[in-house]
Amino acid sequence: MPAVLSRTNSDAARLLDQQLQKVSRRLHRSVALGAESAVRGDLANTFLECSEPNWDGFNALPVSFDSFLLAERFLIALPLGIRRPCAGAEPDGQMTLEWYSGIRRTISISFDPDGKLHYAALMGASKAFGTE
Repeated sequence: MPAVLSRTNSDAARLLDQQLQKVSRRLHRSVALGAESAVRGDLANTFLECSEPNWDGFNALPVSFDSFLLAERFLIALPLGIRRPCAGAEPDGQMTLEWYSGIRRTISISFDPDGKLHYAALMGASKAFGTE
């Protein structure tokens, strides 16, 4: 697998390059089949695409590697048969998993690098949100 090219020789850039390579290796080693494997691939690709500052053109923070790992662990812990979520990133550097079932039926979970889960849900006329 080709090494990730660094734009600088700083210690921080080398560390980021090493982490990006770990993510890529995890993705390529995955032996899981089906939706979990696809979502894990989406999660890894989102992390790679959003790991640089200003990835959205509006000064977004780079996605945290710890946030990526928490989202991956959460995804792996889901029981089989759960509908496939969409992987995403937030401008504050957090990974997200989102489930859409219609205009007013959606759940979003963001993974704080400190281990907190932030969630928001629309269930028809009801709303729920919080931090765990």
